[in-house]
Amino acid sequence: MKIYKILVTGIIALGSLNAYSQDVTVPINSNLILDGTNRWIFHTPDNGSQIAYFAPWLGSDWGWDRFQFNYGGNLQMAGRLKANGLSIGSNDYLGSGDLNAIEFPAAEILYATTNPQNQFYISTNTYYNGGFKYRNSAPASGIGMDGGGINIWTAPAGSANSATPLNSQLSITNDGKVGVGVPAPDSKLNVGGNVKIFAASEAWAEGITIVRSAGWGGMRITRNNPASGNFEGNWAIGYNANTGNDYSISTYNAGQYDGVFHISNTTRNVGIGTTIPDEKLTVNGRIHATEVKVTATVPGPDYVFEESYVLPSLEEVKSYIDENKHLPEVPSAKEMEKNGINLGEMNMLLLKKMEEMTLYLIEQEKRIKVLEEKLKN
Repeated sequence: MKIYKILVTGIIALGSLNAYSQDVTVPINSNLILDGTNRWIFHTPDNGSQIAYFAPWLGSDWGWDRFQFNYGGNLQMAGRLKANGLSIGSNDYLGSGDLNAIEFPAAEILYATTNPQNQFYISTNTYYNGGFKYRNSAPASGIGMDGGGINIWTAPAGSANSATPLNSQLSITNDGKVGVGVPAPDSKLNVGGNVKIFAASEAWAEGITIVRSAGWGGMRITRNNPASGNFEGNWAIGYNANTGNDYSISTYNAGQYDGVFHISNTTRNVGIGTTIPDEKLTVNGRIHATEVKVTATVPGPDYVFEESYVLPSLEEVKSYIDENKHLPEVPSAKEMEKNGINLGEMNMLLLKKMEEMTLYLIEQEKRIKVLEEKLKN
């Protein structure tokens, strides 16, 4: 047992209240000194401050800043406070032995009893007693840190003393995965809900930026099948750094991307159903449209009806057909198979042949009428 000598500078009054306690009365502006190996002083100055000091001897002076009390119940101290349970501003401590707690009137700071460095929680309108529970019917919120990571949660209004549902709003796992509305993210970023991004300036300069130095980089769009729990409908939107950052919208099947929509980064050509578009728009498949408008790149063949136009004779046309097996000026079947056809040019060429045919029919009509007149005479 440590024995202290009590030195009082001033008047002291001792009165026995019971077998286990005694009163020591110290006047204002007096000192109560506990003298021994560790010296402490209790000092109440008479300066109207209503402050009392409890200070240790520091070798050359008293440590007046260590503990200061006032009549309002406030405590100011320099150093650390160690407590397994502490209620501040409240006398309704509701905690349990499961977690140590520092309680405030409407909030709580909790840490684990056995392993405090791995569990730490701050919550409002809750207390912990075998689980988080409402103090009153107001909404609640909190942040938790443990061996699994960090979680920020909220809870709607509920009944006092009932279990608090912890709805995760933001979670960060200890391996760096972030979940927004997802309590256990399995990717670098999981979002449980809609995402809206506002660009501060030009939309092309901001928004979502995906960078990869090699191979495919981009976004994958899938549907989670609630029946099987599997991701289905693998769509990829992104670019291929190996081919000059070509942009593609593709479906993924058995390790292959089919290039449903592709834009070449070098030529700016667009491909549908192909990843090697050789024109501004290359389509590998059929096109179904209610109307197609083609801008003419060659003049319309109305010049056929000019008097200066030299119409080939039918004998000349027949001779050309016998030798080449196709109409003059019209590409052969082999040429069309090899090079394709230009719709604008081909339509103008066919129109020209129709106009030439019309002139042949008009000429034939003249000859028929002449023959008919001869037969009548």
